[in-house]
Amino acid sequence: MRLKHIITVIIFAIVLCGTVEASVIITIPDRVVINKSWIELGDIATIKGLTGKDLMGLSSIKLGKATLPGYSREIPRGQIILLLKDKGFSIPDIELMMGESVIVETISYQIPSKKILAQAKEFLLKSLAYPPERITIKEKFIPPNIVVPAKNYQLEFVMPRNKSLSGDISLQVKIIIDGAVYKNIFIRLQVSILQDVFIAKRRILRGEKIRESDFSLETSQVNAFRGELITDLENHLVEYGKVSKYIPKGAVLTSDYLDLPIIVKVGDEIVAEIKMGAIMVTTKVEARQRGKKGEYIIVENLKTGRRFKAMIINPHLVRLEQ
Repeated sequence: MRLKHIITVIIFAIVLCGTVEASVIITIPDRVVINKSWIELGDIATIKGLTGKDLMGLSSIKLGKATLPGYSREIPRGQIILLLKDKGFSIPDIELMMGESVIVETISYQIPSKKILAQAKEFLLKSLAYPPERITIKEKFIPPNIVVPAKNYQLEFVMPRNKSLSGDISLQVKIIIDGAVYKNIFIRLQVSILQDVFIAKRRILRGEKIRESDFSLETSQVNAFRGELITDLENHLVEYGKVSKYIPKGAVLTSDYLDLPIIVKVGDEIVAEIKMGAIMVTTKVEARQRGKKGEYIIVENLKTGRRFKAMIINPHLVRLEQ
């Protein structure tokens, strides 16, 4: 009779109190912030009742891919239950303590646009072959603050190709995270250089020779120009070249307006010189290429038939390379 009484008490207690507590308790808050590419259960939940491999197996269940930094994803309670069933976990043994869903946000960091601009200016100041006090850099377009993962990053600046670093430039900025390019952005800047330049007093036509009286030497903030600035009228291009396209009045003199004429043509017989120790040896050669003063062309020795590379000194003389 005593045993029957004990069994009756146990059954009554179970009926009164409900089912026996689950062996595993998973607690998930309403909102979680992570810093990973995938959302795993262990990243957003506190798990009690398991240890070792069992705990690792439950914790590593993937709930979905994380959003981009600064964004969030809502994961419903039902989705988590389905994933637990799919992985073979017994739902009656698990008590899932959470609301109807959980909001999972990917942690982020903002790179201030002012910081990007400051580093871009520093990069340009080091890249330009002028004293920093002569360079003025103004921003024309700057992107808003850049949202990136909360990790270490580096900014890498890329020079514009085939573009002078003066005037309006579009500077590429690579944001490097974990050794890879996370994002590319562009900032627009205007670069001006305080420089002594020659300003045309009149319109100079194509084919003319440069004369000193046609220009005035002035100190000016120069930004947009093509070619290289010419700051010395004894420049090789000025001395031997001609105007290749007309120079407007008030224009800054640059190499873009000048060109050297062809002074040696294919088939021209000219003298070639080569220095051998203290002795200068000359011989007759024939040009196999045409060229301008200072350029290298192929010439052929008229006696031996051998060909050499030589620099053009003037229309009648080349200097052989040893």
